[in-house]
Amino acid sequence: MRKKFTLFFIVTVFIFTIGISYAFGKSYIDFKAGNFSSTVLGKLDKETKNTVTADKFGATGDGTDQTKAIQSALNYLESIGGGKLVLGKGTYLLSLAKSAHNKACLMIPAGVTIEGSGMGVTILKRLDSERNQDGILLVNKGYDTKGL
Repeated sequence: MRKKFTLFFIVTVFIFTIGISYAFGKSYIDFKAGNFSSTVLGKLDKETKNTVTADKFGATGDGTDQTKAIQSALNYLESIGGGKLVLGKGTYLLSLAKSAHNKACLMIPAGVTIEGSGMGVTILKRLDSERNQDGILLVNKGYDTKGL
């Protein structure tokens, strides 16, 4: 009876681990090596591994111009091979005047994404003084050769 219970327990834990791994999209068991006794965290994608918050670069979301701080964070993520920039609650004003590009406020490098804290919670917008100027808010870095 004890052996049956132990076997049942091991199988239940194994199935539960597989279910959790599947639900979260991560592999906690190394099937290739056949090593079921240890938990080997599977391959993490760059967005999970390289996640930074904008406040670490000085972007506060307090309704002031945040162009340079956000661009610095984007450039940092590009330098480490990509990742995700998380913007907290607030209004992040962007401007062409403080941008390195003459037609766009922010240049988003390849392999980098921006994530807010929710619709209506994180707001990106142009400075009111620039609202009548031509230009765009966001652009993929390297989209043209004339703008830089």
